[in-house]
Amino acid sequence: MAVDRCVCENLTFTQIRAEARRLGLDSVRALQAHGLCCTGCRLCAPYVKRMLQTGQTSFDPILPPDLEPLADAPPTRDAATAPRVRDTRPSSRDHETG
Repeated sequence: MAVDRCVCENLTFTQIRAEARRLGLDSVRALQAHGLCCTGCRLCAPYVKRMLQTGQTSFDPILPPDLEPLADAPPTRDAATAPRVRDTRPSSRDHETG
């Protein structure tokens, strides 16, 4: 499965590249500051960096030992503003009868 988007912002690299060109943005940090990518988990950072360098918008997944440093910029979301994930696992209360 190809990597082709920032899942936190739900934008494809094609969309991000178009906005980067339109706005004249040329770094991961600038794209992050505009809220286009790398604002949550930042796992897309190495792909976005390569996209800016090459124009490529679809990538083979990078295995964790091969990840480039993600420290271009700190995350812009903190725990208070990060989206919450709802736990959908059944609880013991779901099995109680009453």
